[in-house]
Amino acid sequence: MIKNMENLLFDVKYYFLNGDLKVAELHVKELEWKRDLAKNFWILIINLIKNNLTFDVFVIDSLTYIATYASEEDILSFFTDVRNLIEEENRTLIITVHTHAFTQEMMLRIRSICDVHFLLSIKEIGDRMVRILQTPKIKGAIKFTSVILSFDVDTAFGIKVLPFSQARA
Repeated sequence: MIKNMENLLFDVKYYFLNGDLKVAELHVKELEWKRDLAKNFWILIINLIKNNLTFDVFVIDSLTYIATYASEEDILSFFTDVRNLIEEENRTLIITVHTHAFTQEMMLRIRSICDVHFLLSIKEIGDRMVRILQTPKIKGAIKFTSVILSFDVDTAFGIKVLPFSQARA
């Protein structure tokens, strides 16, 4: 992860060595996924967050495997419990999940629990790959606005925001 961040011109070695950046890996190789196992992982993640409340930002990448095998009740309970904990402690939590992990109805229910919902997609435009970030929900927005940001990742320059006309070309 540190090497990948360096490729994007984010040098985080100092923070990692200083203990300000912590990385926990969930090793799932050769696990046989079942509903009970997914439920135990939800509990494990909540306990990890509760026991490390000194963070400013906590990132979970990705909940796709767990969400795919979990019950709807467990998923909604997890998001509600985490939401309440994060709100009480005034912290930020970022969770990534592939769109295929939830039904459309479940995604609507989860979106109602969250403050912000981002959709990241990759489109091929001509001979280049362009990343598109949409924000279908922003808590506290005066009116519904779907902000769309197009960007490219360049190992020499990092993340480059593309002008709208260039992204549509």
